[in-house]
Amino acid sequence: MNEMKIKIKICLFYTLIPFVLSSTPESNQCATDMDCQLNGRCTVGGNCECYPGWSGLSCSHLNLGPTRRVWPPHNQVGLTNSWGGSIIETRSLQHLFANVNCARDSCAHTVGASIAHLTSPSLDKPFEFRGTAVPAEIENVHARVEPVEQKILLYYGDHQYPMDLPDCDVLDLPDLFSLEPNPEPYPRRVKRMGIAFADLNPNGTIEPNWKFHFPEYHPNLEKLLPVINPSPLILANGTVLLAFRYANTEIQHETLGFARATHWKGPYSLVTDWVVPKLMSEDPFLFRNRGGLHIIFHEYNGSYTAGHAFTLEASPTNWTFSPEPIYSTTVEDWHYKFDYRERPELLVDHNGDPTFLLTGVEAGQKNASFPTCASLTILTEILRAD
Repeated sequence: MNEMKIKIKICLFYTLIPFVLSSTPESNQCATDMDCQLNGRCTVGGNCECYPGWSGLSCSHLNLGPTRRVWPPHNQVGLTNSWGGSIIETRSLQHLFANVNCARDSCAHTVGASIAHLTSPSLDKPFEFRGTAVPAEIENVHARVEPVEQKILLYYGDHQYPMDLPDCDVLDLPDLFSLEPNPEPYPRRVKRMGIAFADLNPNGTIEPNWKFHFPEYHPNLEKLLPVINPSPLILANGTVLLAFRYANTEIQHETLGFARATHWKGPYSLVTDWVVPKLMSEDPFLFRNRGGLHIIFHEYNGSYTAGHAFTLEASPTNWTFSPEPIYSTTVEDWHYKFDYRERPELLVDHNGDPTFLLTGVEAGQKNASFPTCASLTILTEILRAD
């Protein structure tokens, strides 16, 4: 009897194979490049042919490779807390601007956040600390080279606390794992967007003469203030496209908007306040490739850690949200799943194809205290093919 049941099961298995295979789509059946999330082109046969660095039926995933820690830099400073950063290239130098926390009320939600400046001759070599570019209290930096005036611009969120905060000299910081948590919550802070700027020297070094600017806004954008977590895309003529985070009164939470200005000093005018409608999100990073405009961001409305929205340049008010996360909290080559992976920034080549992913990662809950949590800034190579 048992032999007969096994034979029937085997028979049914082989009978069902043709059905299973015929039910699996042989292609993505794309109709336009939008079906490839503008990270690839839709071929005549209806398949997505992904640009380098992207994979999946709809080119929705980054091909992540080896990862290394960039802050804290090895053998140079103590294990201070860090939460993301930004990298730009000037001549033959790579500049890392890292969010470094020298005081805190809990892991990753910090006060005393400064921007440390580090350099390296190439992305496969260690970064060396050069100094504190911008002292407390700022965070969530995105660095850009302004092509017309040849300046380095640091767009950041400025946090004005109603108290004096000591400037951070990150080389003198104690090991934060030895600190006790602050027993009282810090006073409510006022947030705004700030821009630090400095001159770029012909040899690729940056003059440490940082100055600060707080931009003006068109009335249609003033209603959304404060604008924070700014991520600029600076075009060749100096025009600035800007992704940002703001508090949306309809969903009673933060979400993303999109603005533009003819000059980095402003005024900035609103293009759309619904990049990702009714989706709780933050930490946008704006970039452009041969397909169109893209924003990757931290999405904490559901199970996705890394959201992606995209649009054609001709229609910047009509963004499409990808249903798939572009990466997870797991760092594969470390065999470790972090609790959080946020503040994404992509390094892209001249075509807009991604080459590296810079993120902040955290082990432990954000309301935890040291030593049960810690955050780092990591750099992950993006592989050019599957």
